[in-house]
Amino acid sequence: MRRIAATLALIVVIALPASAAAAPLSATQILDQRAKLDGQQVALIGEAIGDVLHADEGDVWLNVLSDGTALGVYLPAEMADAVHVLGDYRHAGDIVLVTGEYRRACDQHGGDMDIHATALEVVAPGSVTERPIEFWKFGLAGFGLVLTGASVLYARYKRRVTDGA
Repeated sequence: MRRIAATLALIVVIALPASAAAAPLSATQILDQRAKLDGQQVALIGEAIGDVLHADEGDVWLNVLSDGTALGVYLPAEMADAVHVLGDYRHAGDIVLVTGEYRRACDQHGGDMDIHATALEVVAPGSVTERPIEFWKFGLAGFGLVLTGASVLYARYKRRVTDGA
């Protein structure tokens, strides 16, 4: 489901006029070019994950996951209000397009790498992730429990025989 949403979001972003947005990059593309992009305006596309964390007066942190790598985005709280679904075990988060200044070692945030957002757009809404119960795992756990119990009983029996009790 996440791949479909990410693909849809990428198609929407590519379909935008060139003047509307710079070419969006994934987190790994930004990291591969981190020295070159330091202090530059970048567009990052990915899934909003985790929690929106309070940073300071009126600002928050949002993690954006892209290509298996998450980048911290520092933005005004009002801008983050556009994100309604955050990715976690039960949800695929909103796919967002973040535009802002990439900082390889931000002086304002103790040398951490981040993006100071100037714009955020939700390009695909999040959704509930179906996680069906896999009953074969209960059988495997039961087998492991029986095997462990049998091993303990055998060890006790062997000790009694060896000790002569």
